[in-house]
Amino acid sequence: MPGYLNGHFSNYLVIFKEMATGEEFAVKPLVTLDNERQTIMQMATNANVPLLAQVLIKNSGLYTYTIWAMQDDDQLIPDQQNALGILETGVARFAAEEAWNTPTISMPDNVVYYE
Repeated sequence: MPGYLNGHFSNYLVIFKEMATGEEFAVKPLVTLDNERQTIMQMATNANVPLLAQVLIKNSGLYTYTIWAMQDDDQLIPDQQNALGILETGVARFAAEEAWNTPTISMPDNVVYYE
């Protein structure tokens, strides 16, 4: 169950689970801001280098995610020895690349407008 963890930690692990197939993808995010109020993380979704904040997400759709607080910086599997606890769980939607492309709209230039 997500909640407040006592103490300080600086290593995180994010696990995405594709809802359609159950396939899991683990990644160590790049932490750009970490203080007592908020944590900002970045990760790329176009390569498979999970220890360098890159996870390869090929399919668009819904994924569940779990963010873990970790002791070790190089572990991709949370276990009793290196996982401090779950920080957050939720649902993420990944859209295909085509969803972000701006369509080309052509206006006819041979129309005469009258008043």
